[in-house]
Amino acid sequence: MSCACGFRLKLKRSNAFFVPETTIYMDYNATTPVDKRTLGAFDKICRREWGNPSSLHSSGIQIGAEIDKCRKNILDYFNLKSGNVYFCSNGSESIHAAIWGILSKGKTGIPVSTLIEHPAVKKPLRYYRFLKNKTDFLRVDKNGAIILDELDRTLKTNGNSFLIYSPVNHETGAIQPVEEIYKIAKKYDTLILLDSVQAAPRLPVDKWSKFCDMFSVSGHKIYSPKGIAALYAKENVKLKPFRLGGCQEDGIFPGTENAPGIAAFNEAINLLRSEFVEESKFLKILIEEGAKIFDNSKFDFVIESPENRAPGVLCVSFPWIKDMEKFMYELNESNICLSRFSACAGRVTGASPVLPYMGVPSSRSATSIRISCGRWSKREDFYNLAKFIEKYYENLNK
Repeated sequence: MSCACGFRLKLKRSNAFFVPETTIYMDYNATTPVDKRTLGAFDKICRREWGNPSSLHSSGIQIGAEIDKCRKNILDYFNLKSGNVYFCSNGSESIHAAIWGILSKGKTGIPVSTLIEHPAVKKPLRYYRFLKNKTDFLRVDKNGAIILDELDRTLKTNGNSFLIYSPVNHETGAIQPVEEIYKIAKKYDTLILLDSVQAAPRLPVDKWSKFCDMFSVSGHKIYSPKGIAALYAKENVKLKPFRLGGCQEDGIFPGTENAPGIAAFNEAINLLRSEFVEESKFLKILIEEGAKIFDNSKFDFVIESPENRAPGVLCVSFPWIKDMEKFMYELNESNICLSRFSACAGRVTGASPVLPYMGVPSSRSATSIRISCGRWSKREDFYNLAKFIEKYYENLNK
């Protein structure tokens, strides 16, 4: 078993190079291709409104006003009448700023999360616990949902908590009972941060955005260029900056704003506004058809995603695979791009960091893959993937 860097080096040395026109891309949960329609807004800022938003002259004031328009548009899309939108560079930074911004003040009490969160949530909370601070991680049921009775007991016992979780799981697509969680949390005046990086492109806004005090979203998960994300916080939520510098973004994210990225992010929000419903229907049907294609193929598999999952995500396992690194390498050689876990996990071997907590045995959690589809996915992608797996299965059984 090689390390992640060793596996990456092996891929680089192979003859399998990424060619967008011919690659079968099934890893939209890792990142989405940039929608060309967002690039016009990006280019406009680069060419015509390239001032520094903090500069106290007409060039700076003009681009500053454009950024504020983007904030208002984003608030409007998420059905929020008030609150603050802070721009930053990525989802992890947004989440870290929120966690640090609350916990460093020492007034909020005990952070509570789940055992199946993204590393951007789990690692800072585990570090917080390493520093001798109490931190609670909740169990989930076989469908990956928070156990509500346990949540109630934990928040009641703590008395003063800070709840952090994702409405849509990054690996299985499992959807949390967001409204029920919110009702329980608010019984105990619990502050709520949602890691909504996967929810924004896959869940209707009214199913999650109003059931929290803060949330994080990332541009490259909704078809805008990388390097832009946002943190929303209600007006009554005061954050302590996790780094020091200028006054940009109320001091929460000091440093010159990525104005072209903000403009592209804003345009991606506009596209979600007009296309989300149709796209969600398409992705739901596509995943159902993909599962049927697998059913009609000559290999064994287990669907690990629960029925209550976000459109476009399907986690499946193949208990007959003995060498997942070999399988993933040959998958890449066949020009098929998908992952096992989140890209931030940095590995392709071993057990899933999510499935064991859902009660999935090791023979399956160690052989799972995450299929995540999006705007330009097609049925042929599943036919090609199934064809590859069939051939791999046949070669193992010769």
